[in-house]
Amino acid sequence: MAAMRKQLLRAVLIGLILLVPGAVFAVADGSASSEPAPSDVSPSDIPPYDTFPQALGGFYGPFSGSGIHYHRWFGDTGLHANFGVIYVPFGTDMWWDGGTTLDYSLGAEYQRRVYGEVFAPWLTGSLYVFAALRHRGYIPVILVAEGYYADPEDPNTWVDPVFELGTYQAELTVGAGIGVELILFRHLSLPVEFGYGANWTVTEPDLADAFAVGPNLQVGLRYRY
Repeated sequence: MAAMRKQLLRAVLIGLILLVPGAVFAVADGSASSEPAPSDVSPSDIPPYDTFPQALGGFYGPFSGSGIHYHRWFGDTGLHANFGVIYVPFGTDMWWDGGTTLDYSLGAEYQRRVYGEVFAPWLTGSLYVFAALRHRGYIPVILVAEGYYADPEDPNTWVDPVFELGTYQAELTVGAGIGVELILFRHLSLPVEFGYGANWTVTEPDLADAFAVGPNLQVGLRYRY
């Protein structure tokens, strides 16, 4: 039964790896064919996620937060944290397209690896499940009046749209799903995650508009050390 479970997990991990764009494998194959594999690296070595448990990079995550990213494995347990902020001063003479003047997020994620394998000296993969929590805060820019031509036949009579600052909005998001981490050349880490999450806009008084549930994709790029 254990052997069957191991084969099933391996098949799932290999299938997820095949979803990564073929360009990754093309680069890896080209490097492998032009340079001999170092004598001190072999598939039987300790996996890179054990040798280099920490990682720094960038991450995009509707469930876990987006921005600067830190990750660490503690055996089969993984933790990561993200923080990102964007601020653009608001000006009534500037064009806005339903954006924000302030937008930040802070998030964390708990992971549990269920399978991992060194497939080649330059390629390692691990399959894990995750649970995520994120807080986001932002100040929206609201369109008050559409732009228009005072005289439809004269293009010089265009009147700009009118925007104004909205009120601060706060969100809490929880999510869970599965992820795969590809490690290229023992240091370059590419996490890809898919899961379902629930988002609550805390400052929205109308409960019908305050909650949203749905699937989403999370990706990152980081360096293991």
